[in-house]
Amino acid sequence: MRCVLFFISLLISIPCVANDSIGYLGAGGIEFKRTTDISMEREVLTISRSLIRVEYEFLNTSSFPISETVFFPMPFYGFDEGCSPQHSGQLVGFKLWVDGVQQNTSRLVRAMLKDKDVTSRLRELGFSDEDIAEYRGVEGNCYSGNTVSSTGVFSKNMVILSKEGLADIRNESGIMFATPLWKSAYYYSWNQVFPPKTVVRISHEYVPFLGGQSGEYNFARLNELKSTYGNLLRNFCITDGTLHSGAEIQGRMTTGTLQIPLEGLSGEEVSYILTTGANWAGAIKDFTLNLKKGSKDEIVSLCFDGKFKKQDDLTISLHEKNFIPRKDITAIFFHVPLSRPANPDEIRYRPGYRKHKDQLTESIGVGK
Repeated sequence: MRCVLFFISLLISIPCVANDSIGYLGAGGIEFKRTTDISMEREVLTISRSLIRVEYEFLNTSSFPISETVFFPMPFYGFDEGCSPQHSGQLVGFKLWVDGVQQNTSRLVRAMLKDKDVTSRLRELGFSDEDIAEYRGVEGNCYSGNTVSSTGVFSKNMVILSKEGLADIRNESGIMFATPLWKSAYYYSWNQVFPPKTVVRISHEYVPFLGGQSGEYNFARLNELKSTYGNLLRNFCITDGTLHSGAEIQGRMTTGTLQIPLEGLSGEEVSYILTTGANWAGAIKDFTLNLKKGSKDEIVSLCFDGKFKKQDDLTISLHEKNFIPRKDITAIFFHVPLSRPANPDEIRYRPGYRKHKDQLTESIGVGK
């Protein structure tokens, strides 16, 4: 049965993240393989605004120890003209535990141009991992004085990058426009020994990426919303009940010292690559998806097979036995936006050069 989920929650957009999978670094990049000896006995996936946490129990069903490299892949992302997207770069606070003991991980960056791995080529040209994963502009045009100058590694190689189809370079009225054409991703990995006939408990957590746009969806004009975003409503199984709840939330929220009614709710998508869990032997014997909320004035909607139940005021859960992940999780979250967009002077850079907005905005309150 196709389940339409609607509830009040708090999340901010993050890129796709993925289930663990066994793999190896081949000539064409990281590749994944299936295993018939290691089963995923249990998975608990918990998604919230501040933390993503995944807990696994694996069982080596064979009579001999198995040593494998386990990869946690991030999705590949492209680049905006002039700077990296907000969701680019490495994860913040990625931590791994095996049987309760924290472990170190290795991190690899890969670059793909269509179906070709170009990581080695970019390194030959002098690109570091951060240069491959983050593009910060040729002329400091990423809304910050901290961007790469025209003497950076990208600028030095612009002719070669353009010739080899790795970048789109053009000069318009003396202004340089440049966009990397490769896509980048980080992969976290560690070596893992699975003893025979033994359950190994692995968990990891990280801070999700932040991003999104403000005031994009005006629930006060439902007919216009349905007409403009018909495909989105269908893709996320957004019901009339969801729409009316959004209108109710928007209607009682105000912004600024003059308590001006909101013009719309922000909407961000969150995805989780679940299908890599199918690389293990058999089905996931016991699967739980928890979605945790932090506010009553948020809405989330998604299309997902299964039945969700309310666990408490902050959590709803889906629980399945012998679960076979056939598609990835994608949901859309509607929430109260910042009262006004941050201007360029309010944008800062965190480690990894990902932009975030300081919350230097006027207060958002509940209308009376």
